[in-house]
Amino acid sequence: MANTQSEDTVILLDTSRSMFRKDFADQSRLKVGIKAIKQIISKKQKEDKSDRFSIVTFNGVIKQAPEMYFDINEILDFIRDKSEFSKGTAFGEALASALRIIIGELRKIGEKTIRILIVSDGISLLSALNPLNVAKLAKELGVIIDTLRMGPAKVPGNILKRVSQVTGGKYIFISDRNELNEAINEIAKKKEKVVATIFDKGKRKDGLSAALLSEIAGTLLKLDELTPEQKYKIYKGNDKEKLKCSICYSNKCPTCNTNFYGCGRFCPNCLTPVHMHCAMAWADEQSKQKKLIADERYKIFRCVHCFYLLKIPLKNIETTTCENGGTGDRTAVKYSIEEAPADYLDTMCAHPECGIMFNPDEDEYIYKCNNCGAYFHDDCFEEYHREHRKCPNCKKVVRIKD
Repeated sequence: MANTQSEDTVILLDTSRSMFRKDFADQSRLKVGIKAIKQIISKKQKEDKSDRFSIVTFNGVIKQAPEMYFDINEILDFIRDKSEFSKGTAFGEALASALRIIIGELRKIGEKTIRILIVSDGISLLSALNPLNVAKLAKELGVIIDTLRMGPAKVPGNILKRVSQVTGGKYIFISDRNELNEAINEIAKKKEKVVATIFDKGKRKDGLSAALLSEIAGTLLKLDELTPEQKYKIYKGNDKEKLKCSICYSNKCPTCNTNFYGCGRFCPNCLTPVHMHCAMAWADEQSKQKKLIADERYKIFRCVHCFYLLKIPLKNIETTTCENGGTGDRTAVKYSIEEAPADYLDTMCAHPECGIMFNPDEDEYIYKCNNCGAYFHDDCFEEYHREHRKCPNCKKVVRIKD
């Protein structure tokens, strides 16, 4: 039985001037190509409604759909409303645009077949970016490139055929309606997953696949790397002081023994909170079960919530998470003005936007950072710490000592 699965297909449609020539009775190459795209999508979705599609149109200008679609009308509307029809054929750049869409999806999905379908006449496909180099990268990612070519029987160099051959895809030339129908049926068929990709352990001995995988993967975000909108989503309905890791379900990291703001990070796609050390253990487990591989620089894993592809840098991981990013034993202490160390009277508030001397007659409480020794008005420190979990002066993550 064939080993098939849901497919994502990015369509590259040539909209250059030569595509307006009429080779099929009264119909242009472009019109025939669009009809073929419509029928291929219809046939594929009739077989599997979970198949998705996106589109890139190209001539001298490249237009790229913003996402993958289930609805065929989204593709047709994009061709009608967004495409530009002019001279030039930046084919290599268009192929790279399709690959960027795919790389974005590879971060989100796991077991899917990824395809590119090129619809073009193959005439004057000149570009600054070598299409064969892009095709080789596509092959490393497990992407299959099929080509539906129409127009003249021979074209110099036939770059379309060579690109498809590199990835093990189908290259089909059509010159009449019968050949067109046969091509549509052939391209609409599911692909069997028979070629190992960068997601398959041990594919390459030279480490190239692991390096590519780590380039694709996203990076976990620190608290201070989040936008205000992202912070709002995270804190909405959650206790800011008790954020829990989605792997160990605890606020305190079981490895470095700091609270979440010590080695805590967030998935850039769904903002799920995880301890860095828990994520490393999760990556090791996925490496055993899912056969995701990593190079010498990173551990690779998928988010526990949204399955987004992520990486963890291994270089100096212990010091990065526990010393530079974690609290360690760094604390800040809140004193009543009567109990505060006497040396605060000789200083001013170290908050960069304050700088006002302390007044024992007006100030009720002050804070002292035990890492840098700076003093702060209670409202200055609390407002900054509430947002950043750091000392306003030394910018280190600190825990307010009970």
